[in-house]
Amino acid sequence: MDIYAYVSVPATYVWQRWWRQNMPVFAAFAVFLGIFSMIAYWVAQRERSHSRELISQARRDSLTGLPNRMAVEEMLEWCIRMARTMRHQCAVLFVDIDRFKDVNDSYGHDVGDQLLRKVAKVIQGSLRDGNFLSRLGGDEFLVILPACDQETAILISKRLLDAFREPLRVGERQLAVTPSIGVALFPEHGEDIRTLLKHADTAMYEAKRLGRNAFSLYMDQLGERVRHRVQIEQELREAIKRGSFQLAYQPVVDMYSGRLAGGEALIRWVGQDGELIMPEAFIDIAEDSGLICQLGEWVLRSLCSHMAEWRKAVPGLWLAMNVSPRQFRDPAFVAKIEGILQEAGMDATWLVVEITETTAMDDPEASMAIMARLRAMGIRIAIDDFGTGHSSLGYLKRIPADKIKIDKSFVSGIDVNVDDTGIVQTILALSAMLQKAAVAEGIETEAQFNALRDLGCEYAQGYWISKPVTPQEFLSMAARHAALVSCGPGRFYERQVGV
Repeated sequence: MDIYAYVSVPATYVWQRWWRQNMPVFAAFAVFLGIFSMIAYWVAQRERSHSRELISQARRDSLTGLPNRMAVEEMLEWCIRMARTMRHQCAVLFVDIDRFKDVNDSYGHDVGDQLLRKVAKVIQGSLRDGNFLSRLGGDEFLVILPACDQETAILISKRLLDAFREPLRVGERQLAVTPSIGVALFPEHGEDIRTLLKHADTAMYEAKRLGRNAFSLYMDQLGERVRHRVQIEQELREAIKRGSFQLAYQPVVDMYSGRLAGGEALIRWVGQDGELIMPEAFIDIAEDSGLICQLGEWVLRSLCSHMAEWRKAVPGLWLAMNVSPRQFRDPAFVAKIEGILQEAGMDATWLVVEITETTAMDDPEASMAIMARLRAMGIRIAIDDFGTGHSSLGYLKRIPADKIKIDKSFVSGIDVNVDDTGIVQTILALSAMLQKAAVAEGIETEAQFNALRDLGCEYAQGYWISKPVTPQEFLSMAARHAALVSCGPGRFYERQVGV
């Protein structure tokens, strides 16, 4: 018979034995669990941080650090919702930097990027607390003004324009920058995001049409005007492909002899119905769209074609062409002129390039470098609309120009306005001192012609002398070698400056 012995062991003893045998395993597990938990927490935090960073980047412009289009639409939606709930207005300002493409083309995209960062800081510094600034892309910015009425929106628009009065320093350059601003209000000009942005954009283009460096408040009529501009631009592109243009020449006469000295080329667009469209109807659109460069090349090729036919019949005749700001800032501008002249087998001594004073002074050092290259080719230079810009005497002395054209705004009042007469006298004295010929443009009466001649002006053009004529009529005038204007007895003076 088996005998079993049962021994009673205290529970604490069992527990102690178990702990001694399993404690290392349990400790290792606890350490592993702690490390795993810490790693899991760190990874989760990094994931959350990375997610927040990605979301932030998706709503931020990488160049300026401003909110982008995605963020601005969310903000504008909130602003509209609050304005609707509180029954008050809010406003959006569409800000576009004028001629920013010219900066990129002339100085490169690095300078353009630096300029955009400067512009963002200038705009931000002009806004009040609670205003919201974003960059939509390119050179376009949007300002959201919550709880803002029309008067306040206009006040802030004027403040933004004032902020850009002084040039911005970018690296070693001083760049003159101006904005065009379109203003749209909720709910007057739109009750949803899409409509408000569209109408603010439309108003901005109206500001550009008004001459840039301006603001415009949206009106219903502007939509039709913008659609008209878009249509004109499309038709202009087709016309360039077809070459549907022709030149007219306005004679420039020697005021001492009355004889033809040269002519200014003026472009005309031949419409599909055969009617001539004047440049006032399409030049600004061509400038804004960049088509002006193609038009400029067409004008120069036509000039070369005409001069190739005329130079034997009328030696010494010169022809002038206007150069727009965008053409002048084109890095390939000089090379294009040189290439077209070589292609036509023409020298450059008969060609006069007219550049406005404002264009020449936009970046004086760069402008003088371009003009020096033109002069080295033999091309003569005229400073157009003189007296309307802001050139200093120091720069004017260094500009390699042959002619100064007195703006017609001064010419129109010379026989009746003492101030205009004084301004013209000063310009003529300055041109004589700098040994540059003076050309008065926009002469519409005999009294204006006589007054300018008596003051010592050398060349003149205007409708009183002759309206713009066809190339055939211009050649006929030049070939006759006769005076176009009667100077009267005793009206001959010794010439001080030749051209």
